[in-house]
Amino acid sequence: MANTKENVVWITGASSGIGKALAYEWVRLGYKVVLSARRKELLEEIALEIKNSGGEAFVVPVDIMEEESIENAGKLKEQMQSLASNLSSLNGVYGGMLSAMNKN
Repeated sequence: MANTKENVVWITGASSGIGKALAYEWVRLGYKVVLSARRKELLEEIALEIKNSGGEAFVVPVDIMEEESIENAGKLKEQMQSLASNLSSLNGVYGGMLSAMNKN
């Protein structure tokens, strides 16, 4: 199985029913989850439960019936990917610096 600590599952309809159940199951398997639905308050409650159990969850409210809402969620995904890429680059730079400092 792949390294689940690096994998993320984005779930729509995560505020109730099958979507909510899937969120808990993916977390149980070791994945990070992005929770999406219209009801932000419910998503935040689920995310808190997941975090309190040691998992990782991020809330992205979206109404899949509204094009603008979907576009905004897509833009957020792009921003998150860019941030992750930049953090990875910084980790490489600073990780190398820390290794060099620890050798001295």
